[in-house]
Amino acid sequence: MRTEQINYLAQIAESGSLHKAAENLHISVQALAMSLSSLEHELGLNLTVRQKNGTTMTKDGEKVLQAGKHFFAELAQIKRESLSFSYLSTDQYFDLALTDGVLETDWPMIASNIYRDFPKLKIVTHPIQADLIPCVSAFLTLFYQITLNGHDMLQLDHLASQFHPLRKQKYRCLISEKSSLCTKSSVSLKDILSSQILIYTPTKALFDLLLQSTGSRHHVLYIDNFAVYKQMLIDGHGAGFFAESDREIYHPALRALPFKENICSTFGYTCPENSANAQATAEFCRYLNTLYSI
Repeated sequence: MRTEQINYLAQIAESGSLHKAAENLHISVQALAMSLSSLEHELGLNLTVRQKNGTTMTKDGEKVLQAGKHFFAELAQIKRESLSFSYLSTDQYFDLALTDGVLETDWPMIASNIYRDFPKLKIVTHPIQADLIPCVSAFLTLFYQITLNGHDMLQLDHLASQFHPLRKQKYRCLISEKSSLCTKSSVSLKDILSSQILIYTPTKALFDLLLQSTGSRHHVLYIDNFAVYKQMLIDGHGAGFFAESDREIYHPALRALPFKENICSTFGYTCPENSANAQATAEFCRYLNTLYSI
């Protein structure tokens, strides 16, 4: 049993469909089916039931999924504890530059892990807009890079250091079931540009880059309060963007339609190549990678 097989099983359980799971995972249906079949053969268990209207988990499948998640989470913890983070265990000081979207989403989880594992570590965070990232060289910088059909929307040519990806996720169009767009099996960016687009303000820099690439005029409403943003989507006041990790925005009255375009974002970081505390920075980057190893 491998880590990716548990991730695949989790996607099947969540989406209720091999086709949707394969799309979310950015792999072919055939590759997903082969991985599932290999896992079932290895364990000697039937993990899923495939029907005309989708794929459901068997009781054994649900148990294996939970056991697998627990096992690999424990394994990740063991790996973290086995690594020698001598610099992070001291009174080390870090400057981190984070975009608004990271401050609102990934940073709380990262921070809680850091202060749990390294209570002596001192970190100062600096909010930064996505369009200023190429100018930052003094800090370790955490941000999202968004791509449209494989093309980066954020130009990083002037950065002295390489972008290190931690997690990739695909976007769908989030729309109320009241919308006429729900009659479609998939939508394009041009389809949603004809209606109002709702954007949660911390993700403004990310989606502004995406919308600018269309070259079309559009009506965008930025909303500061997440609860208000979610309710406006439910009430049918516009279309939003939905990522695989946005579990808190799910609601039965909303549908996440696939985009005809391949719209993805990758969370990651850059760090200066010749920082004053290069060894400590290298340790911190390795630690970040352990947090996203599952």
